[in-house]
Amino acid sequence: MDLSDYLVILATLLGGLALFLYGMKVLSGGLQALAGVKLRTLLGRLTRNRVASWGAGGALGFLVHSGPGIVMVVGFVDAGLLTLGAAMPLVLGINLGTTLSMQVFAFSIGPLCHVAIALGLLLFLAGRRDWVRNVGSMLVGFGLLFLGMETMSKAIIPLKDAGVFVGFLATTDGSSILGILTGLAVSTLITAVIQSSGATIGMLFALAAGGVFTDIRQAFPLVLGAHVGTCITGLFGSLGTHIEARRTAYAHLMFNILGALLAAVMMPAYVEALHWIGGDLVRQIANAHTLVQLVSGLLLLPLTDPYARLIRWITPSRSGPPPRSFLDESYLDTPEMAIVAVMQETRRMAALARKMFRQGMGALVGRRPDAASVVSREEASVDLLKDAINDYLLQVGRRRLSRRQAVLLQYLQRTVVDIERIGDHAESLFEALHDKEDRRVWFDDESMTLLIQQYQRVDGILAMVVESLNPGRTDFAECAQRVMEAREAYREQSHAIRDRYQDRVLSRQDDAIHGIVYANILNIMDRIVHHSRNIARVENLPLFRLKLYKIERRSVRERRNEIPAVKGLRFDPGLFSTDDIDRDVGLAADEPLRPPEPTAQDF
Repeated sequence: MDLSDYLVILATLLGGLALFLYGMKVLSGGLQALAGVKLRTLLGRLTRNRVASWGAGGALGFLVHSGPGIVMVVGFVDAGLLTLGAAMPLVLGINLGTTLSMQVFAFSIGPLCHVAIALGLLLFLAGRRDWVRNVGSMLVGFGLLFLGMETMSKAIIPLKDAGVFVGFLATTDGSSILGILTGLAVSTLITAVIQSSGATIGMLFALAAGGVFTDIRQAFPLVLGAHVGTCITGLFGSLGTHIEARRTAYAHLMFNILGALLAAVMMPAYVEALHWIGGDLVRQIANAHTLVQLVSGLLLLPLTDPYARLIRWITPSRSGPPPRSFLDESYLDTPEMAIVAVMQETRRMAALARKMFRQGMGALVGRRPDAASVVSREEASVDLLKDAINDYLLQVGRRRLSRRQAVLLQYLQRTVVDIERIGDHAESLFEALHDKEDRRVWFDDESMTLLIQQYQRVDGILAMVVESLNPGRTDFAECAQRVMEAREAYREQSHAIRDRYQDRVLSRQDDAIHGIVYANILNIMDRIVHHSRNIARVENLPLFRLKLYKIERRSVRERRNEIPAVKGLRFDPGLFSTDDIDRDVGLAADEPLRPPEPTAQDF
């Protein structure tokens, strides 16, 4: 073969790998959507029992694979919803679950990939229900994944007798210590670059199916390297997070390194076990992938707490762990205590949103767009807290509550939504910063000083909001009144600043672009203050109060039956028709949209 033949083979290999990676992404996305939004909450509930947590991690790894799964767990730890010790069984389970998903891909159903893609696309386009569309998306991803493997297998066949290729594989053969170390290093590097252990294992499947591998010993070191290389995704995902979250990524890396070294030492035993289990070489690679993680996980599962302490000892830090979540399920049978816990967690969420705002404005004034990644991760923590609080509120709502408690749950849910929106607007400050930098917009000293003064007013309002959510207070209405008074003072100053900058644009001291960017930053702060005002309005309502003498009063779970149909109640289908709207705007259902005919006044 000449150079052009090798280039064609390389392009085909890369194309097959791209199909495999994209198919895996589409399949995982469909599985996550089908599993629903309860997945994260379920993970948080199952961490009390190691075995249940290990199983939950296995389900997560099966759905999203190890890289994204570890990033999700890192986010849980960073938000304070999980401790490092509680996260360890999840990490072990995620590693195992990833290998189980690759067991499915080891089946020889490549010729059916086109059928899966066609059927999946039909379901995705024609399905009216979300679950039908999600199943269609899964089938498309499944088909693309096998199409990629089929493409790689066919491309590799001409290379199996090539001298250079055979010589390279000889250096990664597990029959010698040097081969084991070389294979482990090469596979680790490849997996780290493509950030997917599944893709590396898929390539090994293709090599085995193409006849390049003839014995499991040739592929075994490469399997171990895939376990280590996939940790790079979790390490990248932990950048900018709390030390405890970074320790989760470090623990994942150390676990896979130790597991790979142990498996390398035990390779003869593993090879015997794989031969005893049987199957073709593709199936043996899949079994090796699973068996190594199963044995390593079973060995470490009883020792997760000492392992967490070891990780903390190896990675010392002056900062302590993030604040623990107040949402303890043991409070659910005492509704007033549960409501206090929700208010404490809401206060923590508000403090995090305020921190994001301060970081955003600090980056804007100091021109530090590199801080965007940190705030983006904190915004993800705010979203996690919102989901956790909402789910906890629903659990509290299933208990027998007083009328005040039932209404107070609604108030707290509205407060959580407003805080989450404050976090979104704080993150949008970085969009304004990038826009300002890209357009090379510079404000004069006085305009910048006024902007900083407005920031200080907004920060003061957010500080009052955080303090107003302290469940130990009895003057919620007074706190709310102070927030609303501060908001009125802010509004007056905001109008004055806008009028001033408008005059600068009118007098040609600044151009229109400067005016747009300046107004956008003010709009972001206005929206944050608006949501703070919404929270204050809720706190000012008469039923927004706690009765701490009821804090230990227990309740029971109410039985929820189906809502009975109301006799004689009928809905008029025409009530929801949009035909009259189409008629009013001149759009008939069977007529295309046409521009109006020009008149004499248009010329």
